[in-house]
Amino acid sequence: MNSYLTYRYIVDENKSFSDEIIPHYYNSSSKRIEVLDSGDTLENIKRTINDTFSSKDSTALMLSGGIDSAILARLVPKGTKAFTFQPDLQESVSEVEIAREVAKMNELDHEVIKISWDDYDSSIDSLMTQKGAPIHSIEPQIYKAASVAKNMGYEKLLFGEAADAVFGGLSGLLSKDYTVEEFYKRYSFVDSELVLKDFQKIISPIKAYETNGEVDVHGFLNEVFFKESNSSYENACNLAGIEFISPFNKLIMKKPLDLERVRNGENKYILREIYNDLYPGVTPRPKLPMPRPVNEFFKNWGGPTRDEFRSDIEITNFTGDQKWMIYCLERFLNLFNL
Repeated sequence: MNSYLTYRYIVDENKSFSDEIIPHYYNSSSKRIEVLDSGDTLENIKRTINDTFSSKDSTALMLSGGIDSAILARLVPKGTKAFTFQPDLQESVSEVEIAREVAKMNELDHEVIKISWDDYDSSIDSLMTQKGAPIHSIEPQIYKAASVAKNMGYEKLLFGEAADAVFGGLSGLLSKDYTVEEFYKRYSFVDSELVLKDFQKIISPIKAYETNGEVDVHGFLNEVFFKESNSSYENACNLAGIEFISPFNKLIMKKPLDLERVRNGENKYILREIYNDLYPGVTPRPKLPMPRPVNEFFKNWGGPTRDEFRSDIEITNFTGDQKWMIYCLERFLNLFNL
């Protein structure tokens, strides 16, 4: 429970909620390819796309409003089916207009997939059962999109996933140097001390990246966060019976990330160079996080009631994503009668 709340998954692969529940982890089938610059990065992205579209299995693209999927949109064949999420709540963030512009520029067949609470509620238990753990709030909507694509005859779904972890896109986390304790407080998704009666501070996954008193944040994101995030996409796609593909999760930077460039506003500088070459004169729109309407879904939620949780939780102090994680943990425990 503590590991899920802190890292959004069970980091220690030798642990589980019970002996009968085996967590699923993302494990790449091949070694990640080292890339030096925008040139060889682009070549490797093209290779994955060409291999994907040259097979007999048909492929669709998940298109957001960011540069990662815009790069893919420029490289896939014209006429490729492209899907974009749109939550059905007025206050939620939508990337539809930006994605529609990108699709039009690249002559893609664009379609919007609307996401509702019913889509979430109807898939949470199946996703958790398959994963063997509570899930990320993006999984129900990825599952919805993957199911739509599968029902339309697609066998593969192409994402821009892992670009942030691999190429230094998480600017907030990379904005300064941290001690282990500082990064633990900064990174933890939910402070389990505020939520659980049996609180445990699981700091070893971060301590493994400590050198001379400072945390190698990019190294941590490139491995610990990388595995958690890719697991979420893969789990949702697997449940829908469609193959999850991302050119970015096959790559790793050979040289250390230039933190000075990232901290001066050039996050993902290698991918920005590629974007500028592919879209000369087109300024990328500010990236919005993947829309997840959890703030609205959990606006009036009263909090958990099981005995494992503290009775004095100030649930209104938590964000929508944090409420989701607490809710999901309790629902998982109830689902398996733990």
